[in-house]
Amino acid sequence: MPNLPGFMRRTTARGEDGEWIVVTLWDTAADAEAAEELAEEHDVTQLYASFVDQSTVHRARYTTLD
Repeated sequence: MPNLPGFMRRTTARGEDGEWIVVTLWDTAADAEAAEELAEEHDVTQLYASFVDQSTVHRARYTTLD
């Protein structure tokens, strides 16, 4: 993802309860959508997803308050 247009930054954190969060910042919503479409078909993304309990995944989009 870091090589995709609009990628700005990604950070990962884990809470004391073991819950994880991954925050990825994109320049535009269109950049985020394009990356998501590419990721759905990418072999590495699919392999990563196979290690994650998908019932625990929540995706949301937010807009910064610049």
